[in-house]
Amino acid sequence: MTSGGRRVVVLGGSGFIGGRAVEMLVARGYAVRSASRTARPLEGLATVEPFRCDVTDAASVRDAVSGMELVVAAFVGDPRTQVDGVRNLCAALSASPARLVYLSTAEVYGGSSGALDETAPLVRQGWDYSDSKLEAEKCLQRAASVGLRVNLLRPSIVYGPRSDTWTLELGNKLEARRWGTLGRLGEGTCNLVYVDDLVAALCLALERESAPGEAFNVNGPDTLTWNEFFAAFNAELGLPPLRDWSRTEAMLRAGIGQLPRTAKELFARRGGAPPPVARVPVARRRAGSQPLAARLLDVLKATPRWRSLTSVYPRSVVYLDRKARRMLGYEPAVRARDGIARSAAWFRRVQEGTS
Repeated sequence: MTSGGRRVVVLGGSGFIGGRAVEMLVARGYAVRSASRTARPLEGLATVEPFRCDVTDAASVRDAVSGMELVVAAFVGDPRTQVDGVRNLCAALSASPARLVYLSTAEVYGGSSGALDETAPLVRQGWDYSDSKLEAEKCLQRAASVGLRVNLLRPSIVYGPRSDTWTLELGNKLEARRWGTLGRLGEGTCNLVYVDDLVAALCLALERESAPGEAFNVNGPDTLTWNEFFAAFNAELGLPPLRDWSRTEAMLRAGIGQLPRTAKELFARRGGAPPPVARVPVARRRAGSQPLAARLLDVLKATPRWRSLTSVYPRSVVYLDRKARRMLGYEPAVRARDGIARSAAWFRRVQEGTS
């Protein structure tokens, strides 16, 4: 299906998912405005209009969506950015016929287990990321009740090239031999959805009229355990087999890593921040020139997060996407094996400085 040159703005167009959305929307014939704090032009996409936008500023959001037929909200940030951004977006579109697709998360279902569809209850879990997405969804549902044409996508674990968490950071952990399989703690369900499949669902939501406020789970075609995911990525990188951590070792590593993370959260809640650590290019890291503080940060990132180890990696849950298949025509095309291979290949190119 082609767009006929319809105008669409992607809020968060310089990010992992937003950037890929910009690329795929251009390929489908849309006239795309990429809105972000940096207004960074995307390489090879001269037809895209870069637009500087701070979603926490109402006037900035209003300018970004002005004249657009379609709006994609794929911005990331702290909880305030998520909630204020959505509030400003609702206000900017209150009298507009534009259609909005908002990228939420399957984490709005909380720590629930089992096979979950869109009728499952939404649960606060004391985690800033998921709770802010839940608050944003409530704001959008209120706006939908008075006419905002919005649909919500709830993707599971989104991975692929340019993913910080599930490609770049994981690859660094594996290559540094600072990660392992987690025994029974890693036997929960890893609901992987490749970024291209998620963006395909996003395009379908833009192109097919659905009732205002309709929400859709978006998942991939395969069900792996977290241990299988880690081992498969490791194998694609051509590394020696992972060591299986004992429960005690995994919990000890997570506990050690939690201490500085807790301190960082306390700084943030008091309105301050710990001293920033400059990022060092991969090539310089490999040359041994990385500052001590940055090396310590890398070690910290290689420890499991306490929440992930205790409530994510062991959880048996599947986010059912039958509604998206039925109503949108969604059909995930990238099998986990292929998506992991593509992610690993991109990681290698980044290391070599060719991407």
